[in-house]
Amino acid sequence: MRLFLILALLLIVSEMTAADPVSVPVWDHLPQAVYLEEDLHMAVALPNGWHVMAGDKQLDSAGAQTVRVPAEGAHALRVVDANGEQQQRIALLRPGAAGALDLTEGRLRTRDGDHVVLALSRREHSEDRRWLFLRNSESAAQACEVLLAAEPVALGESGLLAVVQASRRSSVFKQGVVVQLPGDDRLVGWNHRHYRQCVAWVVADLWARGARRIVLVQGPVSELERTAMEPLWAQARDVARTYNCELQEAHGLLKERYWLLAEGLLGDRLNAAGEAELVRIRGRFLEPGK
Repeated sequence: MRLFLILALLLIVSEMTAADPVSVPVWDHLPQAVYLEEDLHMAVALPNGWHVMAGDKQLDSAGAQTVRVPAEGAHALRVVDANGEQQQRIALLRPGAAGALDLTEGRLRTRDGDHVVLALSRREHSEDRRWLFLRNSESAAQACEVLLAAEPVALGESGLLAVVQASRRSSVFKQGVVVQLPGDDRLVGWNHRHYRQCVAWVVADLWARGARRIVLVQGPVSELERTAMEPLWAQARDVARTYNCELQEAHGLLKERYWLLAEGLLGDRLNAAGEAELVRIRGRFLEPGK
């Protein structure tokens, strides 16, 4: 009897394994950003008969869960069902491309619901001098009119992506822009290279949309979190050098008094005194009242 039950259970498990494991695409890996000179690498579990398409070209092979496609020249990819009908779309968004973005479940999307991958050319400070013309010595004397400071996001989600969303909803043409980078991104588990790509995309997008001045303000953290934040600070610092924008370091906000909630108790966000100090620091670049 026991042997019969075991065999029956194995048969049920076998049938479940053979069945279609998913009814909708499940993205195991879809990067937030990509360099146009490289391949876009994706990993997705698709229902039976579904495919990832670039134009009329099928990118996936039978049973394969990994897809690679050159980012250069690919403006959008489609996920089609067994009948060839489009069910999802992945838009590779270049700096300056039109359209507001939404942030849903930690992922940027177009207003039509398409997944967004931020796509930009790779630029390195040591060898690429093509953006030097963007520096405007006169603009530094003019206060900025726009502050991009994203609302807090859910724990584990990226505030930097919320900055992208806020930026795409703001008018920046001929405006000076202060970009407040969030300190909470130290908790997201960013690949440092991907973080740099996203910060670089924000700056390149602002320049492409006609901003006259850009100031990056580093994400503030307490001294206890400094080690976790230093790699992200380094990436933003490199972006500022490469894309010819200004950078305000956050070292002045490391002090314990800006994070104390009560005696001996540190919070994960700035307290009232810390917020006031951050406003003062940003006020060096902003018009009064901004």
